[in-house]
Amino acid sequence: MPLSVAQLHSLRPDSPVPSLPESTQSDTPATLCLELFTTDPDTFGLYHVYANQPTHIPDESLGSVWDAPGLDGSFPPTCITDPASMGVPGVEGGCTHVATFAPFTNLTCSILMAWQYLGTNQKSTAELNQLAQFLAHPLCNPRELTGFHHSHEAKLLDQFLGMNNPFKEEYGWCQSAVMVHLPNEKSKWPSELAAPEMIIDGVWHWDLIDIITSAFQSEQFKTFHTMPFRQCWQVSDDCVIDILSEAYSSPEMLHAHEDINKLPCELDGDLEHVVVCLMLWSDSTHLTNFGDVSMWLFYMYFGNQSKYLRGKPTAMACHHVAYIPKVW
Repeated sequence: MPLSVAQLHSLRPDSPVPSLPESTQSDTPATLCLELFTTDPDTFGLYHVYANQPTHIPDESLGSVWDAPGLDGSFPPTCITDPASMGVPGVEGGCTHVATFAPFTNLTCSILMAWQYLGTNQKSTAELNQLAQFLAHPLCNPRELTGFHHSHEAKLLDQFLGMNNPFKEEYGWCQSAVMVHLPNEKSKWPSELAAPEMIIDGVWHWDLIDIITSAFQSEQFKTFHTMPFRQCWQVSDDCVIDILSEAYSSPEMLHAHEDINKLPCELDGDLEHVVVCLMLWSDSTHLTNFGDVSMWLFYMYFGNQSKYLRGKPTAMACHHVAYIPKVW
């Protein structure tokens, strides 16, 4: 019989593992057999108790959840500024690489366009001084400004954004219309279905199954806990305290894991049953640096990731689910 959550919580590291019956050939669909697995305590006396041996245990060291430049240690750079590594002509080891200044004519034009769209529409003296700093950039070549024209570079930018629209169907996005029932002040209706209806067009959304599939097939999957566990603190030889700090170490996840392992599986199948913890939010998002254009965004995190990793911006742990336009 598979271990229940109650049994899992009652077991100690030195408790004997209940004997499991040998598998027998039968036409009845099999269920996955669970066998207790306990990790060694770390330097703080924390250890994990799994219902079965996990396929992998993600790295949860301090270095995996921080990338602040003010702390000691190395962290991956967010951008590359070395001309040689960017393939800039005239730099040893470099060669022409369009991706470094796409979609503009050249690197210098892209730097000038970056200045154009920085700050307000009315450039001040301070911003003019900043322009001089842009022109002094190591990648800026004044000779490339010959024939520069703002409208031409802006047209190239529009074409680039049109070709790289993130809401394409091949990226998994779909556009739908949603019907909602509207309330009317000082009016009563026999039911919600009898209230006036309004169709909201232009709702972009991504199927949850596609998001899950994409995340589990990406490098991000290496940070996922596919099997929940009971986290314990070995205070002393006769004192063990449960630690509740993550979704994947919660009783709810343990119960869900127990339930899915009771489901039938293919005979001789060795596929792991995984509980995917989805954490959904919705909020209004400001779209511009000026004006009041905004839209409602639905986004999602995976509870299979550590909360510390989900709070790390460079981890790219947030997944967009839907964009809902405002109608007024």
